[in-house]
Amino acid sequence: MAGTDDDVVLDDIYVYLTCVVGLRDHKARYELLAKIRSGDLPIRCNGNLMSPDYWDYLTLEVKDGGLEIKPLSWALKDGEYRYTASMRVVRMLWPPPAASRSVSPVMPPVSGTAPISPKEWFEKALIADPRRKGEGTTSYASRLYKKMETAPVTTVWEFDTMKRAVRRVFEAATKPAAGGKKRQPSKSPPNRT
Repeated sequence: MAGTDDDVVLDDIYVYLTCVVGLRDHKARYELLAKIRSGDLPIRCNGNLMSPDYWDYLTLEVKDGGLEIKPLSWALKDGEYRYTASMRVVRMLWPPPAASRSVSPVMPPVSGTAPISPKEWFEKALIADPRRKGEGTTSYASRLYKKMETAPVTTVWEFDTMKRAVRRVFEAATKPAAGGKKRQPSKSPPNRT
């Protein structure tokens, strides 16, 4: 059985709970695990619906601003596992605060500078605050989203919009040039002899 169109990975759900809903790290982890174990939030593993009882053998850990799924050592065979859930169900269980349900206009800053468009702010933010080494696109989008909320912009994007914009930028950066192969970074420094 395949997943739905609105399925997202658990890490994205965790970012939604902490950045949009406003739950603290461990509260978000606790509530997410409670809803999974109660069966209120159906989870898919590699596209297959999982029984809530299976989560007695897994745990969620907060690591580097993201969520990591840890199985008990004997519970799973080695391999890649992708855990997803429906974002529609997540939003029903944890609705966003009223202020973030729609794009809200932002008051001009006290300094008197006129607000700029969110797109213009985003382009400047990519240069002024680049992605950190080892930082995933979702974590980077979360960091930029928090900054945009206090920035002098005409409107604040929704978190999903910020996440899409960040992903587009980094997907475009890794696409191959027209007619060429994808450029792979060198694993060793160049010989300078």
